[in-house]
Amino acid sequence: MATALMRELIAHARAAGVSSLHLGATADGKGVYTRVGFKPVRNQAMELDL
Repeated sequence: MATALMRELIAHARAAGVSSLHLGATADGKGVYTRVGFKPVRNQAMELDL
């Protein structure tokens, strides 16, 4: 369910013209973010270029 929710959020961000998303990821959540395309950038931060 978390993956589906993130995919929906990403779709809305793209439709709104957002070019990238940044978030702080916990160890438990990191897998969800990686599955939808986020990449680690430093420490627990992750980024997705749209």
